[in-house]
Amino acid sequence: MSEISRRAALRSVKLLDTPSEERFDRLASVAAASLNAPVALITLVDEDRQFCKSAVGLPGDWLRDSGSAGANSFCRHTVALGEPLAIEDARRHPLVRSHPATARGVVSYLGVPLIVHGRHVLGTLSVLGFEPRRWTDLDVRTLSDLASVVAEIIELRAAVVDAEQKAVAAEAVQNALLDGEERFRTAFELAPIGMGLVTPQGRWMEVNAALCNLFGYTRDEMVERALFELTHPVAASDDRIPHDSMSVHVERYQMDRRCVHRSGREFWVQLSASPVAGEGGDPIYYLVQMQDLTTRKSEEERLRTLSLEDELTGLYNRRAFLAMAGEQFKLARRQDRGLVLLFADIDRMKWINDTFGHLEGDRAIRTVASVLKHTFRESDLVARMGGDEFAILAADVPENDLSILIQRLTEQIERVNADDATHAYPLSISIGSALFDPTGPSSIENLIALADAKMYMDKGAKSD
Repeated sequence: MSEISRRAALRSVKLLDTPSEERFDRLASVAAASLNAPVALITLVDEDRQFCKSAVGLPGDWLRDSGSAGANSFCRHTVALGEPLAIEDARRHPLVRSHPATARGVVSYLGVPLIVHGRHVLGTLSVLGFEPRRWTDLDVRTLSDLASVVAEIIELRAAVVDAEQKAVAAEAVQNALLDGEERFRTAFELAPIGMGLVTPQGRWMEVNAALCNLFGYTRDEMVERALFELTHPVAASDDRIPHDSMSVHVERYQMDRRCVHRSGREFWVQLSASPVAGEGGDPIYYLVQMQDLTTRKSEEERLRTLSLEDELTGLYNRRAFLAMAGEQFKLARRQDRGLVLLFADIDRMKWINDTFGHLEGDRAIRTVASVLKHTFRESDLVARMGGDEFAILAADVPENDLSILIQRLTEQIERVNADDATHAYPLSISIGSALFDPTGPSSIENLIALADAKMYMDKGAKSD
């Protein structure tokens, strides 16, 4: 990704030089509290300056001074790396020991890049300390999870701002209708979104160029069709308003509809209709506006998937696992049935990374994820909790079958070792388990802690 495209993406989200917002301040506060750090910042890094969108625990004069921070700033280094930057003691770190913030007392730093649309690094979520601190893997995972939430909010905020600006433009077109026929005609024809005039019976009277382009028809072909002939065959079942609502005295209505292009391609539009009344007060036609929502719908689905799925393995991520496991706990209590939680960790993961490199480490994680996916049922929750740790929540597993299940999982790993000659080392995992009693006070956090402790006992037994 070039620096030019990164800065273009930064400007496109329209966050620079905006006032503080509660949602960002709340996330910064959560970051500070979660990592027990005195200072947390959400920072956007522009070409020659830094803009602090949110700051917790930092004096105001520091923010003024940091706005023109040079090339050796903590956050700029994190953006350049594109991955978390952990600094135990800034006074001894070659990148930032000469930075003004170090001279003012900032000693420890942990920053995670804010990545939007999967590739653009806009800035950082960071925490600072005034004493040396060795940051743990859990600290990095926690801040990374929070950074992904910040990035998602930035994306959704940008989409809302963009939609609001388009709505203002559409409102301006409607106001032009009241100012005069000639001005309306010009606005109608040059409008960037599809617009048309429709009879109360739903027949097109006039259409603009944008609407013709949206559906791929000429003007003559468009006016030969009824409004609802252009929707998807199953759209009728999706409608919140019946087709005859066009003849009802409504001020305005709006809905998302699935439509069909002349080529047969399906796409989504936001359809809104406003009545234009005649002298008697009855609608003589409706001003209909259609805006292509295909990109927004795709982005919503992408964000939904990103918020639940681990990018490396395709398994559920930690956030999704905890949310769905909580629902499984409630269901298990109502139905009075047990659950079993398995916690697995890849053995010698640090040695694999140090000896063969992180790409091979990623391959080992993907291999174990594939084994887990094929060993357990579709109804079981299988997730990568972070790093080389995995969790599985399964229902209807009798206690006496638990050892058989663990043995089967171990055998699947051994089969991978036997079948894959490209591995330069044998894969193995350590496993811990915990049983959920629906009549007891157990929580998902307690069950994870218990299974995690048993997993480390299993790992320790292998090293004896």
